[in-house]
Amino acid sequence: EAALLVDEAVYHARNRGTSVEEGDVLFAREAPAGEACLVPVGRNLCLGQRTVLLKVDRTRIAPELVLANLYSQGVQDRFRVEMHGSTVGNLRLPVIRGTVIVVPPTSEQAGLVKDFVEGIARIDALIEKAEEFIVLAKERRAALITAAVTGQIDVIREAS
Repeated sequence: EAALLVDEAVYHARNRGTSVEEGDVLFAREAPAGEACLVPVGRNLCLGQRTVLLKVDRTRIAPELVLANLYSQGVQDRFRVEMHGSTVGNLRLPVIRGTVIVVPPTSEQAGLVKDFVEGIARIDALIEKAEEFIVLAKERRAALITAAVTGQIDVIREAS
């Protein structure tokens, strides 16, 4: 929704002949380093600065499992240790290339992907509910302050 558009020359210069395809993994080397996502359906994406495109060999591993690996505690801990930069963390390409991921047997991958996707959906639903609660709490706080300021409720503190 907030994507910036580039012209065709910039697109080709940044992608350097690489095709960005659905299911590839986009990985941020910086700001914030370690963030990743799957390329969505129907999007013609241009790689940005400090963005790495991870081409997934789908005969060996499902893209969702690459993403799950990248967000695993062990990999994220390694990224934190390997990050460089005084103000903004940066992951160097040799660190990314040398990151070991778990490749489960292909016969088990469909079930793991299903579990991963369902888990993410549950987390997203909880985040949405929490955001709704925050909005409601702010509205109630504002109403309470207004009621106190206008004298609609009594706010008295007893001296100890």
